[in-house]
Amino acid sequence: MVDTTGGAEALVLTSVLRAAGVRVDRAFSIDAGEQRSMKSQMKLADRSGARLAIIIGTNEVADGTVVVRQLRNGSGQRAVPRADLLDHLERSST
Repeated sequence: MVDTTGGAEALVLTSVLRAAGVRVDRAFSIDAGEQRSMKSQMKLADRSGARLAIIIGTNEVADGTVVVRQLRNGSGQRAVPRADLLDHLERSST
């Protein structure tokens, strides 16, 4: 999970996805109040071996969406309504 809004959005969404049985992690800040850059968070996601990165920025929060970016097969990224994220992840895992 990559969150450029301060981390609160990722915390909530991570909890929701974990409760639904999805394996998910997020980038934690080094120090309280310090946020990693999006580039840094994307590098961490890539190094972790994750197939997908879920990106939350201010535009996504305002639109009620997240961006799902493929990290392994180069098929790009897609904006997904937050309400449809779990279904989208289930479809993309098959």
